Amino acid sequence: MPEPVNPAQKVALDAIWDLLLRSGRWPTFQELDQHLYRAHDLDAAHLLPKFPPGLLHSVHTGSIMPIAGGTTIGLTAAGAVATGRAQRELNLFLAVVRHAVALERIYDPPADQPDLQPGLVSADVAALLELKLPEDAALLKRLGAILYTERWGWTSFGGLGTDTWEVRLGREVRRFRHVPDIATYWKLRPKHWVPNKPSPAPLRSRTPSTPTIAFLQPGAEYGSVTRQQGRADHPARDSTMNHYGGNMDRVDVLVVAALPEEFDAAKAASLASAPAGPGVVRWEERDLDGVPPFLWGEYRVGGRTRFTVALARPTQMGGRATGPFAASLADRLRPTTLAMCGVCAGNPTDTALGDVVVGEPVYEWDEGKQSASGFEGDHRQFRLKPNWLRAAQDFDPSSLTSYGEANEDEALLWFLEQLHRGQQPRSHPARDAYFPSGTWQRRLAQLEEQGLIRRKPTGEAVLTSDGSALVQRRLYDDVDGPQRLPFRVLAAPMASGSAVIADPDVWGRLRAMGMRKITAVEMEAATIATIAHDRELAWLVTKGVMDLADTRKDDRYKKFAARASAQVMFALLERLVTKTDAGTQRITDMVGTAETSSAPGRRGAGDSRERVAEPARVDVMPLLDELAAGDPVPDNSARANGRLYLVVHPVDAPADALAEASTMSATGNLDALIDQAITARGGQPFAPDLGRGMWRRSSSGMVKENGIREDGSVREDSLLVLKIQEDGTVGVLCGRATAMARSQWHRLGSTAEPAEHRVILPSLVLGLVHGALRVAADLANRYAGYEGPWVIGLRLTGIKTAIAYEYLQSGDEDVVQPYDADTYQKTATTSTADLLRRPDVLTEHLVGALLRGLSVDKLYLPYARSE
Repeated sequence: MPEPVNPAQKVALDAIWDLLLRSGRWPTFQELDQHLYRAHDLDAAHLLPKFPPGLLHSVHTGSIMPIAGGTTIGLTAAGAVATGRAQRELNLFLAVVRHAVALERIYDPPADQPDLQPGLVSADVAALLELKLPEDAALLKRLGAILYTERWGWTSFGGLGTDTWEVRLGREVRRFRHVPDIATYWKLRPKHWVPNKPSPAPLRSRTPSTPTIAFLQPGAEYGSVTRQQGRADHPARDSTMNHYGGNMDRVDVLVVAALPEEFDAAKAASLASAPAGPGVVRWEERDLDGVPPFLWGEYRVGGRTRFTVALARPTQMGGRATGPFAASLADRLRPTTLAMCGVCAGNPTDTALGDVVVGEPVYEWDEGKQSASGFEGDHRQFRLKPNWLRAAQDFDPSSLTSYGEANEDEALLWFLEQLHRGQQPRSHPARDAYFPSGTWQRRLAQLEEQGLIRRKPTGEAVLTSDGSALVQRRLYDDVDGPQRLPFRVLAAPMASGSAVIADPDVWGRLRAMGMRKITAVEMEAATIATIAHDRELAWLVTKGVMDLADTRKDDRYKKFAARASAQVMFALLERLVTKTDAGTQRITDMVGTAETSSAPGRRGAGDSRERVAEPARVDVMPLLDELAAGDPVPDNSARANGRLYLVVHPVDAPADALAEASTMSATGNLDALIDQAITARGGQPFAPDLGRGMWRRSSSGMVKENGIREDGSVREDSLLVLKIQEDGTVGVLCGRATAMARSQWHRLGSTAEPAEHRVILPSLVLGLVHGALRVAADLANRYAGYEGPWVIGLRLTGIKTAIAYEYLQSGDEDVVQPYDADTYQKTATTSTADLLRRPDVLTEHLVGALLRGLSVDKLYLPYARSE
């Protein structure tokens, strides 16, 4: 087991442990750096990379790359041992690992979720270890921190930094089934800093799977790869924090497009024409430390998320550029599937322009040995999974918007164009698509009568001068290219090379290298398959035929080929990929959001199944009315104050979405979640806030009440009712939307008591709305995994003649116009992603107009924090 080699390293280890003891979470690099510099005059940036490997989490020994300020710096089990102060935590850690081994062995997933992995939650762990809560809450946090930094077999981790963490378990935990002590555990533990085997040969410049390549990318933090189940897992790259602090940066599918046109086609082809899908309702920009920017979306079918997807492109095409780019994203986002769409050159004997080729197999055609006697290929073939191959072979593209049967004019032009290209249409593979049975002779006779072709004695057709002139003119005028074609989808061999090909003899040369049949050539498919193979990912490459690798290359079919290949790819992914427990977690450590509206005209995703209709829009007003009807002071005339009502409702959530949280035994977790939301919200303190009151169980869920006495009387200034219903709806009723207050200023020369004014507290309104949005999103994400649409309604009543409290504080109550309406109402629709990521934006949307009406917008707006 590694140990620190000098006193400075021991000081740093102790400092990391002290900061964990203090806050219950591992420190960031910035926090540790400031502490070491201030207390010990040590430079963390210089010190940490010199540690022996295996002591620190998220620091690569020997790295010359700067460590990002937000990087979490933790201790491994060996690092904790080296402090000499973590014996209890390590003993508990081993007990949890042993329990996880037993749990994974006996776990039987539900019949409807056969891929669901077993899970551990901190409450069960506390009971197992006989910890007492809340007394041992800090110990439970530290245990979660060590479980997170160690690679003992967990596949996803949520709640880091809290005492309510949870993990999912993978099969890698089995290696620790006989672990008596920490030393034995360390021997069995994967060690990403130890290479699996020597590498005597120098690195090839195009290999995307070499462990050091991701490290070479700007901003990367690691240079070596931990292999688990054959996949590359980086502790640092797995540590993007969500609002709980856990690992939430995974996706199900990573799509890479090599060219901007291909990227744009993929983005457009995936967009849903309705909120229920099929497709991505909205693409969002993501920008995580250490990896290139990408788009993120949820692919929905029938109103439910089928899988999460990231879409990205390198700055250059080709395997050398795509390899390190795709590898770094795959290692960070840890998808289950790696896919690519785009364009290729097609073999004229097998393909027509616009056809889509699904690579099977794919290989690098210029990989091998070049000698004086010629080139000797050394081809590694990568094959699709059998069920994926069958799906590609059986795929019918006729439901895609890029597919269209050829009319007679299009068929005749196709015939003339093939002759212009030197091909005989009669033997062309696409003949039947343009000349259905019974139309061949009639249409040829028509062309002959028009003087566009003539027939040889053998029957072969050749262009006349008029025919040639017509084709050339039509080709010259057709700058936009086709919009719809009767294209085919072919699962066939695809060869990747390092150069764009414009040589019709390439097909013969490829055959001479040992591959009997090649249908398409392009530049990146083998790289994608290599990266996927090395990480044991499923993979899919679809490329549309834009030219035939001949001297007549032009870009007329490029847009169509890119669009058709993207539609085919997403349609196949829709059939073959299902969301994983880890892959659908939220990515919330990001910069910026870009919204793209749904694109019309997408007719489906590759099959003729009846589509689920878009769910009816939910009206939030009845929900607000229902909340108001439950006011403990039902008579408006008996109320001294105005009211605030807020409803946050998940439209598609099941009726029992929050059943797990709707028990009295869950109130401790609910309180912790509310406290986290209040802390994350920040802002000025006010009362009553969401954390006030006592819990009780109601017929529909949990209710927290404050300001209601035992005899039923109400203290309106303290009245706050928080309702958390089993269906995921969160409601807030506050009795202090307005209050009565006196000015803090006396008129000059007057001894009279200042008059009372009806006031609104903007900080209270903003804080309650912002906090409730966070609570609703956190509950839905944590307990139900809900990722669908929401409706939100805010209503304030009894506010006519009120002014903002700030004008009383400044003595300007007489110069501001009172609010002239008795009711303020605002609604919004949103997604779980936006609730989790930017509740401040939604808060500003809901409250902004009220603040402007009170003339305090300059004090509070913009409320949304800049990213």
